[in-house]
Amino acid sequence: MAGRPKKAEEEKRTNFINVRLNNSEKEKLKYLSEKQGISKHQVIRNGIELQYKETGNEQRNQV
Repeated sequence: MAGRPKKAEEEKRTNFINVRLNNSEKEKLKYLSEKQGISKHQVIRNGIELQYKETGNEQRNQV
């Protein structure tokens, strides 16, 4: 039986972070996730990318 295809080493997500949110932030995250049809994790990743690009680092792909 075939499983999921393996991700390239640079695509693996092996780092974890815990974030505390207040009720308002949690509801905003839930709303964005549902509105965009993506996971809450992806909303956060998209936000990181957006902030990173806004700092003028759109040319840099990796830190």
